[in-house]
Amino acid sequence: IPSRFPLRLSNQNAKTAVTTPAHCHKLSCSSNISNAPITTITGRAWERNDNGDILISPTTGQPVISSKWSILGNREPKLRFGITTNVSYKNFRLSAMFQGRWKADVVNATLRDLTGSGLSDFSVDLRESGQHVFKGVLKDGKENSANPTINTISVDFDKVRYVGNDEDWVQHNINYIRCQELRLSYIVPTAWLAKVTNNTISGVTVYVSGNDLFTITNYKGTDVAGNTVSAAAGGTGGEGYDCWSLPTPRTYSFGLSVTF
Repeated sequence: IPSRFPLRLSNQNAKTAVTTPAHCHKLSCSSNISNAPITTITGRAWERNDNGDILISPTTGQPVISSKWSILGNREPKLRFGITTNVSYKNFRLSAMFQGRWKADVVNATLRDLTGSGLSDFSVDLRESGQHVFKGVLKDGKENSANPTINTISVDFDKVRYVGNDEDWVQHNINYIRCQELRLSYIVPTAWLAKVTNNTISGVTVYVSGNDLFTITNYKGTDVAGNTVSAAAGGTGGEGYDCWSLPTPRTYSFGLSVTF
């Protein structure tokens, strides 16, 4: 199983319950849980024993999905930050502006949709992986005993349709830093300008700039920021929810600033 889905084979603990818009594929990006942040991500987690091990069905060999809604993450980062800097040399000036987030959870709903249709690289990997044994313990009545039954049942993804669960599509502790603008400016010498224009123009600055030139991130999806919907759609908008959204496009511009 690809490492970008650590929850499939992990022992992380889930918590408790909530609601979802239909287009979210039954994965909610808001919360009506008492005392929970509005940016809480909720869904149906894997069932676990008291030790936190994922419970496996003795019949199918696949993880058992809980009937309860649980807190799966939070789209609000631990830290939002911005950095601005500039360097000047003679009449040249180079300035940059960066923006980012640290330790946020992101829902990769694009990959979930593609996998459900069998169109993602992940779904191909599953079909070609042959036999697979899910890490966990069997839900056979002994799951909470001192000696639960370790799962050894193999599943053939070429014969069994498996599209994951809500936990698989929430990627945790996502960070990114984006170069929002990089600008190189040249200030025309004022003495030369005054002579050429007979003091008509007092200042001219020529610049070239690039916006959203690059993003450095540990996210494996398409758009780490999430531009699915804006805050106008209600709640906190689509930040941290990557559902067929496109990243902010890279743009270049050239400009001339004239002061009379």
